[in-house]
Amino acid sequence: MTNITKTGIETLGVKSIGYAHISIVKFVGMLIASLWLSPLSADPVQVQELELAPGWNAVWLAVAPQTAEGKAADPMTVFGSEPDLTTVSRFLPARAPVQFIDDPSGAAPGGDFWLTWRRNTTVGENTLGSITGNAAYLIENSGDQPVTIQVTGEVAFHRFTWVPDAFNFIGVPTGSTPPTFADFFGPSPAHDLGQVFRLELGSWVAVNPNERMRENEAYWVFCSEGSSYQGPLPFIFQSADGLLDFGTERETMDVAAGNLLDDPAGLHLVRVFQDGFDVFDAVSAGRIVDYAITQTGAGSGTLPSRTSAPIRLEVRRDWTGGEDTRSNLYRVEARLPDGSSYYQFLPVRASVPTGLPTAGESGDPLPGLWVGDVLLTQSTSVVDGKTDSGTTVGPRLEAVRRPLRYRLLLHVDDTGTVRLLSDATILQRTIVDEGIPPEYIIVLDENDIPNFVGIEERGGRLVGQRFDTAAYDLPRSVIPPVSADSTVNFDPATLSSEYLESLELDGELVPGGLISTVEGSFTLDPWHRTNPYRHAFHPEHQRGFRVTREWTLHVDEVNSEEAQTLTGFGSTLFSGVFTETITGLGRTSPVGSEVNPPGEALQARGRFSLRRVNSISTLE
Repeated sequence: MTNITKTGIETLGVKSIGYAHISIVKFVGMLIASLWLSPLSADPVQVQELELAPGWNAVWLAVAPQTAEGKAADPMTVFGSEPDLTTVSRFLPARAPVQFIDDPSGAAPGGDFWLTWRRNTTVGENTLGSITGNAAYLIENSGDQPVTIQVTGEVAFHRFTWVPDAFNFIGVPTGSTPPTFADFFGPSPAHDLGQVFRLELGSWVAVNPNERMRENEAYWVFCSEGSSYQGPLPFIFQSADGLLDFGTERETMDVAAGNLLDDPAGLHLVRVFQDGFDVFDAVSAGRIVDYAITQTGAGSGTLPSRTSAPIRLEVRRDWTGGEDTRSNLYRVEARLPDGSSYYQFLPVRASVPTGLPTAGESGDPLPGLWVGDVLLTQSTSVVDGKTDSGTTVGPRLEAVRRPLRYRLLLHVDDTGTVRLLSDATILQRTIVDEGIPPEYIIVLDENDIPNFVGIEERGGRLVGQRFDTAAYDLPRSVIPPVSADSTVNFDPATLSSEYLESLELDGELVPGGLISTVEGSFTLDPWHRTNPYRHAFHPEHQRGFRVTREWTLHVDEVNSEEAQTLTGFGSTLFSGVFTETITGLGRTSPVGSEVNPPGEALQARGRFSLRRVNSISTLE
């Protein structure tokens, strides 16, 4: 074993050990859901086929073989059926930050920096006890013929963890046309293309930057500094288990995608295995990436050069019966401008609370956070003379030239009580042990956010998932009486400085239900912080008019034409008719009439849609 510095690798003594060449690793793309696992298992597995040439082979193993008990399989279980496979070694980078071998046979003794299994060694003397996925191995074929072996196991999303100022033993799963080393490592300042080595004919040799990678081959790659590099098109999300877990409460999760190249490049989502639910893109084309994920599970989007984008994925739990927890398997493919590609596996898990009914089946309320939109298509006409048909007084509703869309947030608790929210942040309580499932919460008070832990990683930090709206603000906790509006000397300093974090509504969010604001509860007093007439720094506009809003949301019936077009209506989706009556915002009567400012009520009408983001029944 030779100590290597970042400048001393050119002086490596390269020793040939006879005829050997790199391993050829092929993914068969098969799904064996019954092997080693029960038929209803929520953990789809893959089969990885390895063709191991005589001599030493550098292999990147993506699958994690397991026993029937769900434990990591030992080397004899995985490789024991092929007697010519005599040695398997795995490098421990944390224990040997700047070392690697110039001769693959040097890995065999099982020294301080390698875990090694030998077929003909006493069990107690072998240091490699199990085979894990997303890891690089040196495998010795002692025979004189190639050996083909299939390894079956679970797959997980993998993030490179680079040891700085060291050689790292890594591999990259590639598509039918692999990227060149220059294309893959070029955007990273921490990875010198002159410091990348592959195994050729039993010896480590420097790669030509214009050479293409080989599917799941392992390489020595030097990292000169601390780096979080994940390739030219990184795809990142927070996970300790290598999967995107929606649990029982989350309907959407954000992932981050980026393009470090100078040209646009594509990121594609391909469904490999489906287990009873669908994943869709919950974000319209207003964001940089619009995946437009189809019913087949395929999705694709293009990232402009030197940009990053959040992608919001949404799960729809439409299965009935069977397991409470299901897993889909996807492959995230990064397609570079020259047509080459590499990929990552992305398992996605979702669960349903045991025994939780759906409103569409039982009429019971569905607790959780509901987020959607109101689309206003009609409003009061203030043009003189336009009245409702058959009447001579009062304004009429008229179609608007351009519909107005705004965000709507509701929360439903276990009793079915509906509350209107203006903002909400999804966080989790502090985790004291990774074995304890995370407890997600909805935080309304921004001052409480530091007391909890984020659920998504952005810029190396855990942050919460926030929803808010600019369409409305909630009233003051104690609304001043109407008599105060005309009191010239009324002191606003006597008013409560606290504002409601949620506003309780009447009615239930169920098919055919009618939800409405309590009369007089949705009021912006003349001194409210967002009263549209108030100007805090203008002496003549320190108070405005009292603005009162009255809302109704009439939920569609299950058998209505609108509901029939929505998959998941009554369980994850609701729609219906929205109406609003607002006073204090303007007047419709001519100046000088008996009606004094602020005038008559204005009305608006349109449609609303709501989607359940999670099933968290309480608010913090």
